[in-house]
Amino acid sequence: MKKLLFVFFGLALAGLAFGQSLPTLSMTISTPGPDYYKDGTPVLDGETYLLVYLKTNAVFQGVLMNGSLVDPVNNVVATTAHALNGACLFKPIQYSTSDFPASGQWTIVMLDTRKADGTVGGFVVSSGASATVSGAQVASQPGGMDLLASSCGSNATLAATQIAPPAAGTPSPVITSITPNGATITISINNLVNGNNYYLQQVTGLSGNTNTWTTTPVINPIPCFDSAATMSVSVPAPPTNQPVQFFRIVTPLPTN
Repeated sequence: MKKLLFVFFGLALAGLAFGQSLPTLSMTISTPGPDYYKDGTPVLDGETYLLVYLKTNAVFQGVLMNGSLVDPVNNVVATTAHALNGACLFKPIQYSTSDFPASGQWTIVMLDTRKADGTVGGFVVSSGASATVSGAQVASQPGGMDLLASSCGSNATLAATQIAPPAAGTPSPVITSITPNGATITISINNLVNGNNYYLQQVTGLSGNTNTWTTTPVINPIPCFDSAATMSVSVPAPPTNQPVQFFRIVTPLPTN
């Protein structure tokens, strides 16, 4: 069944059209901000927030790289909102109690969808969820309630810290060739799947923990289209005093 969820004005028009009231409850979603990405920078204008309903006894399981929910059976996206000036814009909502029973819970989820060029709207890098509010708590406030303030307090903010995983069964990316081209090196990569972020990393040595992998940001994400797709990426050649270079392709980006 299609979920019924209305902005206030839309619901008022529907009630007038059908001459009867619908079994609905109301609430608002917003964050006071500033909200942050995992790297500590403030959320960009236009970034996406999700209002997610958790069915009875369910917990929020996260968001995949392709933007779908890890557990779409028990977690349901009711609506989306967007960021402005470092926070989620205020959005009033009325929803059908038959579609979203009081036995469940609600949470606001902030996404990190930044692309290599610094704009938003790409694949999901990470997410962060607010504390949950029970459907019964919303139902007990006939005049509506502020979802985030009710669960976390008026100064609550969100941070996207949960790394978004690829979908189950996603093949591992494979480097198929490394070709020197003077001042650059061309890396060919296979097994790429649309909807995933991929990161090319390089290091000058593999002994112990003294070497740190450096991430090449130009392929975050790689614009691939099909399973097993192949693409080539050019990176600067290592300096002459460090002629050895190791590469790896990863998804998602490791935390260390």
